[in-house]
Amino acid sequence: MFSRLFSRKSATSLAALAVLASGAMTMVNPAAFAQPGNRPERPAGMQPGMQRPDRDTMRQNMEDRMTRELNLTPEQVSRSQEIRQQYASRIDPLETQVRQLREELRTLLGSSTSTEAQIRQKHQEMQQLQQQIGNLRFDGQLAFRQILTPEQIQTLGQRMPRMGEGMSRRERGPRS
Repeated sequence: MFSRLFSRKSATSLAALAVLASGAMTMVNPAAFAQPGNRPERPAGMQPGMQRPDRDTMRQNMEDRMTRELNLTPEQVSRSQEIRQQYASRIDPLETQVRQLREELRTLLGSSTSTEAQIRQKHQEMQQLQQQIGNLRFDGQLAFRQILTPEQIQTLGQRMPRMGEGMSRRERGPRS
């Protein structure tokens, strides 16, 4: 009966579209398709009963660690906070827009009336914003680097996670 309603070519196209849509939804929200047993109950290093720290706490912990490891002067600490605030004030609204676009993309992907062109356009908008955010973060790193001494830059280079390795901290092993 299915073959009477659709030609073999359109049936294949529909099947391919279904596979692509489910793959796209997984990329947009992989947690929605994850099995509960496949996700760790808590991040590595977290003790039972501990709550995940909020974003501000994690940011403050990172700043404290950087201050300690780089032996920043009070002036450098003050300047680094100014840099962080300057870039955060530009990045935060963009991140809000990305979250909204991600939701709009989910809605488009789940709608039978959405066209491929609409979906692609929304995806492109989201990618452009994410690129802007990445550029601003990079600019912030460069601005932070400018307040450091050559020794601190070298220490920072040794302490930073290796960019592009594609391995989690757990896979790399402990830092020395």
